[in-house]
Amino acid sequence: MNVGLSFFWPTGSADVYRVGSSKYLEAFFGFVEHVLESGDLGSRFPVLMKSLYLDEEHGVEGSEAYASLLCEIAEAEKLMGEATLWSSVAVKHIPHALLNERPPNGAKNVAEYFGPIFKAIRSAKEGFDYFEGKGRLVIVITDITDRGVRSMYPHLGRKAK
Repeated sequence: MNVGLSFFWPTGSADVYRVGSSKYLEAFFGFVEHVLESGDLGSRFPVLMKSLYLDEEHGVEGSEAYASLLCEIAEAEKLMGEATLWSSVAVKHIPHALLNERPPNGAKNVAEYFGPIFKAIRSAKEGFDYFEGKGRLVIVITDITDRGVRSMYPHLGRKAK
């Protein structure tokens, strides 16, 4: 199952940024929750974890929330950059089967491994800028083919504790 991030325009259209498999995305959010937030979901990265990950209906709405998200992912990326991909912490939270499914391809640290997710989040900036802060960024399950997106529906993430 493919997962992406979608920027929904105020006009009803959407841009989809492909991320990869749902396992890959779950490993990213699991790493943030269990390693960077010490198991306290949303304590350090509230917009990333509570708005984008848990709120599948609304996601990140408006330029203020998106600006906060950009700050949070910059911090998360920096912290992930300090963890080598094969460290005991990374191996514990990134399933070995996922590393076989999506090989590191030269990534030396966790931030590089999850680079496509950071890139997808940053890609929505153009939409927020163009529509003067209106719109929303959500996680979606996609059926992306060579001809484009065939279907897209909300990713049903975990509900907040």
